[in-house]
Amino acid sequence: MVAQPELSTEEARALNIVESVSTFASTYDNPEVGQNIRVVAETVDGAVIRPGQTYSLNTETGERTGDKGYLVATAPGDAGPGLGEGISPFATAMFNAVFFAGLEQVEHTAHPVYDESYPAGRDATVRYDTTDLVWRNDSANGVYIQTEWSPAEVTVTFWSTLLFQIEAVSGSQSNLRQPASETRSGADCQTSSGSTGFDISMTRVFIQAGGGRVLRQEAFSTSYDPAPRILCQGVVAPPPVDEPPPVEPPVTISPPSSPSDPGPTLTTVPSPPATTASPTTTAPTTTTAPTTTSVPTTTTSTTTTTTTTTTTAPTTTTAPTTTVATSAEPTAELPTPPSAPADAAPYHSGGALPS
Repeated sequence: MVAQPELSTEEARALNIVESVSTFASTYDNPEVGQNIRVVAETVDGAVIRPGQTYSLNTETGERTGDKGYLVATAPGDAGPGLGEGISPFATAMFNAVFFAGLEQVEHTAHPVYDESYPAGRDATVRYDTTDLVWRNDSANGVYIQTEWSPAEVTVTFWSTLLFQIEAVSGSQSNLRQPASETRSGADCQTSSGSTGFDISMTRVFIQAGGGRVLRQEAFSTSYDPAPRILCQGVVAPPPVDEPPPVEPPVTISPPSSPSDPGPTLTTVPSPPATTASPTTTAPTTTTAPTTTSVPTTTTSTTTTTTTTTTTAPTTTTAPTTTVATSAEPTAELPTPPSAPADAAPYHSGGALPS
């Protein structure tokens, strides 16, 4: 990857990169998947997205080839194995970091078949040249991307200035579609119970940070195909699938407390730690937020394209099971992000900042 310019102390201050605004972790148990995610995490770590800039995961990594350290792999829910594939856990972690940071979703594709290792309606898959994860920093502040990797888990954290408290409200599963049965033969045949296809809606509720006032809501829907029930000749068939997977309850991301979580300092960006895989699959310990004198630690650590609709408070968009009421107060004025050059690209903070 082409070397990127460093982020200066003055730029960090001007971009208001001061605290963690969202974080999400995904797990996996395949060593080839883990290796590919490790390379992606190392590539993405330290990227700074200026106000108005659009970020593409495929553009950031470039073609995922063997000479970059990628292996042939496939992750749960993916269409099949391929060189540099299997990075859906990372794409899902980044999508959720975007979601809970309140940033604009531009391009997002869920898996064709739902897998329980991902949150229903909030998973993301990518394949180079065909399926991308794209989002835009529509805030007036910069966004610093921090990644943490282990052989079993990857975490993506966004640092910026907290503007929203985000609540994810899942609708009920609808249009349930039972799997068809297929009989196959051959030594490599593996039986499968299949899975139920369904549609699900998701609403992102924007609540004013520290104010508790609903600013707006965005709703989108996802449709998952059923996975066939596989029967192998001469093998006892597995039991059919009776129920679709459960929907997780609403998730609320609360703003960090103050002053115990004051955010990062703006003097240095620490060098990332070594990424040698540990022999255990235990998830990494929680990274402590930096003090108020440095930018966050840079450690090493995607369906159908969805359509988003926006409703501005005080009118409340109806969403199944939502418990958030819209305040009668007028909608708060949000800062307008400055425009970035059309060809502007994310850059990486590199090493230490100048004093």
